[in-house]
Amino acid sequence: MLLGRRFVERLGLRGFFALGCLMYLVAVASWIVVDDPMILVASRVLTGLGYGSFTVSSVVAVGVLLPEGLQASGQALRQSAISAVAVLGYFCGGLIYGLLGFAAFFAIAACGPVFGAILAWRWLPGRNDATPPPSISNVREANAR
Repeated sequence: MLLGRRFVERLGLRGFFALGCLMYLVAVASWIVVDDPMILVASRVLTGLGYGSFTVSSVVAVGVLLPEGLQASGQALRQSAISAVAVLGYFCGGLIYGLLGFAAFFAIAACGPVFGAILAWRWLPGRNDATPPPSISNVREANAR
């Protein structure tokens, strides 16, 4: 979170979100073929970095895409959507794992970051867009009002 602002400013919101999706994709896809416990532990670090990038960029995206008066509602909806998807993911993941096995489960799970990166590339502002995303500190200040 502390370095998130610098990454957003350097890569743009779109690029930082897509980078997070890419890191998460590589980690999840590696679980299909990797059986070495040390590599699995290393992939969890990549998972954390990807999820952290996603979290920071999604908070900033709400600040960029919504007007100031809707910031709190937007953040609440963002968190609610993440929680709802997690619950649905546990349910569907269990069914997929039980029916198709672990390789299919992780292959399907790897589609999520790809879909997220496509959506981000379509709707989030990039580094060179006319209105660059605000810094995280500006979003925090706007939310405090």
